[in-house]
Amino acid sequence: MIRLLLDMGLPRRCAEHLSLLGLDCVHVAAVADCRSPDADLLGLARIQNRVLVTLDSDFSRLMGLGGHRQPSVLWLRMQHLDHLRATALLFPIVIQAAPVLLTGALVTVTQRGIRYRPLPLLSPPAPESP
Repeated sequence: MIRLLLDMGLPRRCAEHLSLLGLDCVHVAAVADCRSPDADLLGLARIQNRVLVTLDSDFSRLMGLGGHRQPSVLWLRMQHLDHLRATALLFPIVIQAAPVLLTGALVTVTQRGIRYRPLPLLSPPAPESP
């Protein structure tokens, strides 16, 4: 089952609506200090086995630099999402992307479509030749 952690940029009521639709969803404001660094929120999502849903590009950068396999990040590259629009957008995407999100991925959502990138984003370095 997919478990979601909604970042601060998303409406708190979106977490409530997604929960009513049957998803295990919490807003970061309910479980962490709102001023927590992004790396700490990634750690929280990892520990709680949650997909981090965000509007913030910093999380994709952190995932790429860190070479992490978890948590999955669902990055909405959209602005001005009220709770109803965010819920209507997220619910079908989470259901559709569940298999990828469970294995570790960065899922980027734009007006033009959805892009799936498996984690880790960086390939491990090739072994050196003797």
